[in-house]
Amino acid sequence: MAEQLSDQTEDYLGIARKCILLVDVCSQMSRDWINADKPYDDPKNLKFKWIPANLCDSDPDSEYKKFVFRDIIWTSFRYGLFITGVKVEPAAFIATHPDHPDTAFLAFRGSQTGADFGIDGQYDTVPNPLDAKGGLTEKGFSKYFSGLGLNETDDRNIGKKVPGFTLYETLKKLARKQGIRHLVVSGHSLGSTTATMSGAFAVQTQFFKTVKTYVSASPQVGNADFKTWYHSLTDVDGNLLHENTVRLVNTADGVPSTPNSVAPKPNKVYEHVGKQIDFTADYSDGGKNHNPCCTYSYALHNPTDPVNPDLTCDFPQNQVDAIDPNDPDITYMEDETQDLITAETIETCHIVTEDSNEPYPIEPGRYEVVHTDNPRMTRIIVLKTH
Repeated sequence: MAEQLSDQTEDYLGIARKCILLVDVCSQMSRDWINADKPYDDPKNLKFKWIPANLCDSDPDSEYKKFVFRDIIWTSFRYGLFITGVKVEPAAFIATHPDHPDTAFLAFRGSQTGADFGIDGQYDTVPNPLDAKGGLTEKGFSKYFSGLGLNETDDRNIGKKVPGFTLYETLKKLARKQGIRHLVVSGHSLGSTTATMSGAFAVQTQFFKTVKTYVSASPQVGNADFKTWYHSLTDVDGNLLHENTVRLVNTADGVPSTPNSVAPKPNKVYEHVGKQIDFTADYSDGGKNHNPCCTYSYALHNPTDPVNPDLTCDFPQNQVDAIDPNDPDITYMEDETQDLITAETIETCHIVTEDSNEPYPIEPGRYEVVHTDNPRMTRIIVLKTH
């Protein structure tokens, strides 16, 4: 029996809001990677400079600025023939928060590429990649998850270079070298299925005292035997994983009913895991009903009135492509000048520079903010518009 979002405590809402914010940042990270011509998926393009950005109007910057963003975790999987069928994509990142010094947050984004949507629809079942006796899981979800790297040896390189640490290496480093004792995993859509399996994987490693999973718009991951297996898992402190697995569902969103709702009859074997929390926000548009920022994040910040009255949200956004530091139209300004920059409109994020009181010489005119609010950055980057 699903619970209602409007009945939830501030304890749940507080952590769930942090998790959906990170999912939104991760979603934007993926869009930035796409706009940069998919580095690493293109084997001739091996440089991806990511600047974390909160471009979801539903998420408060005051919370976002507290996070420290760490490793990107990449996945590698095959979707097609030859080398072009090998896909390399950024799937998740690690973040930490000063209010939770011994906790790491692992956030996964949802489907954004053609290959992502393609593997979403691979409805055949395969043995659970974490335990061959632990039931069956959806083929596409399992492929995407396994591509994160589940062993000490990096086995993700199946034809293309995969940057960064594997999921296993990342979790081990957090626990053994950085003193992290608790893990919170989040995700949206495809990222929810990956988060669910990653939470189970983290429990298996025994690296963390507690593991909690907060996901939104999650499809069903596996069959009844997988559910039984998942519901038997306990973390180091003895907590049952499924009791700390919470799925947020917009009842007007069709994705959480998949794969069962769309799979051929022989494959309608899937069941959800964990606890479900419902809200209803129907915009008569499948994409809007499913959006992590405009719909799910908005609902978490407005649990008793989750319908967004001004759903003009465009998320994730297409930012400026790659930033060339030698471009003459790019200006770097120290953080102290932030109060001298005024937003013309929130929607366009255009700024107007002052003709006077400029601590750094900058040509008067219109500029577009590329990034202003990463706590790890020491400069504001603005791009002149023509």
